[in-house]
Amino acid sequence: SVVLQMKAMGIDDLLPFEFLDMPPPEAIVKAQEMLVLLGALDPSTLKITQLGKQLSEFPIEPEAARTLLAGHALGVADDVIVVVALLATENIFMQTKGNHESSDRCKIQFAKSVGDHVTLLHIYQAYDRQPGHSKKQWCQSNGLNIRQLQKAEDIMTQLRDLLRVTKNREGGVGFEVKNTAEENFADNDKLRRAFCCGYFLHAAYFEPKLQMYRTLIGNQPVHLHPSSVIFTMTKKKPQLCLFNSMVQTTRKYMKDVIVVRSEWISEAAPKFFQST
Repeated sequence: SVVLQMKAMGIDDLLPFEFLDMPPPEAIVKAQEMLVLLGALDPSTLKITQLGKQLSEFPIEPEAARTLLAGHALGVADDVIVVVALLATENIFMQTKGNHESSDRCKIQFAKSVGDHVTLLHIYQAYDRQPGHSKKQWCQSNGLNIRQLQKAEDIMTQLRDLLRVTKNREGGVGFEVKNTAEENFADNDKLRRAFCCGYFLHAAYFEPKLQMYRTLIGNQPVHLHPSSVIFTMTKKKPQLCLFNSMVQTTRKYMKDVIVVRSEWISEAAPKFFQST
């Protein structure tokens, strides 16, 4: 995100730049490589592209911003905005001893087998349907943190406004998602496809012999975090999934996980996956 912002300001040669807190050179190189794969930087010059300029206008990570533009192209921008905003806040589930059981029941009630993103969307939609005076009580009953939900709503408003500005600008959004042979996608499928466009580098496949996941990039062993609805809902592990973040204790765990299809991943970055 910092590298993209600097590129947007016209600072193209970052390695000799005098940072207040100098990051390792390999971190800068890695960030530039990721931005090239996202289409935000030109692969030959490492200068910012038109898409990169659009991504830099959103106060979120470039992966999330690309997901948002993909959501617009697929007609599910508002659903993507909701999920991106919820993931950008702290945990919306109350973790205190008295509220933990209510949070668990809420997850079970709204859980969707395709993963955490769609589950979060359905929880927010249920919250949004509550009358204003009932929202606080509804959150307490369901073990949800109303302050974090309100914070997420502020982010949603900001992202909607920024997307509207982008759409109204000459040339519009200009980001397209390739059509597939399947014409009638459900909105949940479109949401998951949009996240593939932004987070294809966060894909992991299931290895049945070892009963564990490995990242598509780097082949690192990873595991489903127990907080994921996929961990508790599915007896048969999905073959392919995306994760938004990773935490490490004695193992590496994928958090905020969504089930995807291989064709969606390859469509998101065809040049990259053809060369690997």
